[in-house]
Amino acid sequence: MSRIFPSTGAESIRFTGGSLAASASCTFSFDITIPSGYPTGAETFSSDEPTGTISGATLSGAPTSATFTVGSGQSASFSKSFSGDTSPGGTVDLTFEITAAGDNTAAMTGLAFTDDVNAMLSGVTGQSGTATDTCGGTLTGSSTLSYSGGSLAVGASCAITVTLDIPAAAASGTYTNTTSELTDTAGGTYGTASSSLSVSSIAIGLEFTDDPVIAGAVATLVFTLENQSAFAATSASFTYNMSSPSGLVSNGTPASSCGGSFSGTTFLVLSGGTIPASGSCTIMIDVDVSP
Repeated sequence: MSRIFPSTGAESIRFTGGSLAASASCTFSFDITIPSGYPTGAETFSSDEPTGTISGATLSGAPTSATFTVGSGQSASFSKSFSGDTSPGGTVDLTFEITAAGDNTAAMTGLAFTDDVNAMLSGVTGQSGTATDTCGGTLTGSSTLSYSGGSLAVGASCAITVTLDIPAAAASGTYTNTTSELTDTAGGTYGTASSSLSVSSIAIGLEFTDDPVIAGAVATLVFTLENQSAFAATSASFTYNMSSPSGLVSNGTPASSCGGSFSGTTFLVLSGGTIPASGSCTIMIDVDVSP
């Protein structure tokens, strides 16, 4: 078989004298010692053609190979998170956290990664000058964030936080964002970091204008639908079950500025409503409180 480390001229190994029954297979293994100071990266271990004698004839097979990676001996975890949900035209903080393993042999230096936030949601940008960094590096870029020059002591953690601007035209939904591999000066790779951001332009609020209210009386229930988008929200809908656990029953026709259709007595349904751009609408309905 070929040299273990072709790039260093290390010695080869050779396997001879084996035997194998018809239609059978066998395996053998050996340990590889990585020389001290060997460069990080991928190494390919290749065989020549295997040969053998079958019924007096010498036959050969196809060579094979396998690749392994020589690491730096360091280890780290890499994660990211958003500060919460956001709305079109809003902002959200994005935090990257790096933790060095407690059994690392030395401090990690030259920590680096990139994050294409625009690939997550078109139009998302990082606010210039908002980044905070306890890793000691530099964060640059807007639609693609680039971090470099970070360092981390053995067993320590650090974080980089930046504020993102969400475009006003963003559609409601959940968007997943994944970074490049985290790397360091020693040539190690420590995985990617991924997190999901929820963007919602519509919020709903619920309140009773009569609080407290006595049993057997009538209370007014108010739904407020808010649209934080720069565009009108159409086909707005929601349901609300008043029978459990409150036991309320609607009483009369609701007063609504949301349009659409609102129906039900104990199970209320709005469909086809419209919420104005950057505005709100309300639905008020009287309900009987069970005695």
